[in-house]
This record gives sequence, structure tokens and C-alpha cells, in this order.
Amino acid sequence: MIQSQTNNKRNQAILLLLYTAGLRVNELCSLRWEDLSQRMPGGQLTISGKGGKTRIILLPESVWQHVSKLRNNADSDAPVFMSRQKDSFGTALDQSQVNRIVATAAGINKKVSPHWLRHSHAIHSLKRGAPLHLVQKTVGHSSIATTSRYLHAHIDDSSALYLDVLSNTAKHISQQSTNENLEEQHKQKQPPTKVEKNTSVLKCPNCKSKELQQYGFQILADGLNHQRFRCLMCDYAFTPLLSIS
Repeated sequence: MIQSQTNNKRNQAILLLLYTAGLRVNELCSLRWEDLSQRMPGGQLTISGKGGKTRIILLPESVWQHVSKLRNNADSDAPVFMSRQKDSFGTALDQSQVNRIVATAAGINKKVSPHWLRHSHAIHSLKRGAPLHLVQKTVGHSSIATTSRYLHAHIDDSSALYLDVLSNTAKHISQQSTNENLEEQHKQKQPPTKVEKNTSVLKCPNCKSKELQQYGFQILADGLNHQRFRCLMCDYAFTPLLSIS
């Protein structure tokens, strides 16, 4: 959507701020140049949100440079985003105009709104590791419980994948963490040695390959160190006596 507006710098800046800053559409429309200030290397927005609460949003340098170029010689109290249609409410864009800009940029046969970009801001920043409280502060949620609703959108992983007892590809996290230090010590003491394919009787429980390399040791219930192996084909690590046939 943002790249589709390269020929319209104003509309591209609108999409950039809705997404990068997670603004509500009314917050975007009410922006004045006095609400923007440089903060090296980028800039910042001072937003008056719901309930008269003020928050500061820092902008990346690339976004700041793009938006600040729209000012020209505008006064500090002038709207950042000017409407090309003069009306009795002044020259600032209204929400219906921003709705049309977003819908046109989306280019899909669905009802698209600026709030989609605000949702995307929360989901994408959380997925990339932004702290929950920081996302809450940036988007202006009054309660962190509201922000936490976006956590459900993480569809790339699930705790259910860690408990797939019928599959050899289950994530044995607890087992691996227990032996992590021991494995690391053995890896440092001796380089991994590849098991010859024609002499090995072992197969990877995951892909059945015989292309294995030694991958440390694991202490089992008998109190002895048992060799672990890693498959060179699928990167699956296992201890033969614990593997499922």
C-alpha cells in the first residue's frame, strides 16, 4: 500500500504515519506542524489522544524525513495534511477523505479502513519483539489488556506444537534445555565426528537418513552418558535410546 503511493508524497506520508506510528484517523487529521519536532536522528510526534491524554511517538529517520518534506513554508499551526477541497471546517483533511485514500491504496475488493494500519502496527511490532508495554504506550491504549489482545494474532507458533506426542518432530524443548550445558561442554572439547553411512546402523527418527554426526552426550536414568546425534539432512537431534521407532 505504501509503495503504491510513490507518486503522491502526501498520501504516502499518511499511510506511513497510520502504520509506523499506529495513529487513530482523527489523530492524524488533527496533526499540526507544531506537533512535530526533530529528535535526532529522526523526529517525534506529540499526540493528543482519547481523554485528552498526551503521548510522544518517536519516528524513524526515514519516516521523519519523508513527512517533514511536506511542510515547505507552512506555519506551525497549519495542518500537516492539507485538503485540496476548501470547506467551512478549514483546510485539514477529514476522516472520510483519509478513508478514501486508504481504500484506494489497498486496491482490494474489501472494506478497508485506516484502523487496519493501526492494527497492523500493533501486530507487527509485537511479532518483531517490541515489549507489550511499549506498544501500549505508542498506540495510546488506556489498558495493557487491550494491547494484549493483539498477541493472539501470532499464528507462526503455538504451545500445542511442543506437545505432539505422536510425532517424532515434536519440539523437545525441556529435554534440550536440561542437557544444553552438558552438550556445549562436549562440543567444545571435541569436534563433531560424522558416522560413516555404510557402517552406521542408526537412522534419524525424523527422516530415516543415516547421515548423522555426533552431537554431545546425555545422561540417562542409568547414570551413564549416552551419545546424541544430529541428522545432517533435517537437523533433528536425538539420543538413540530415547528415540521412537
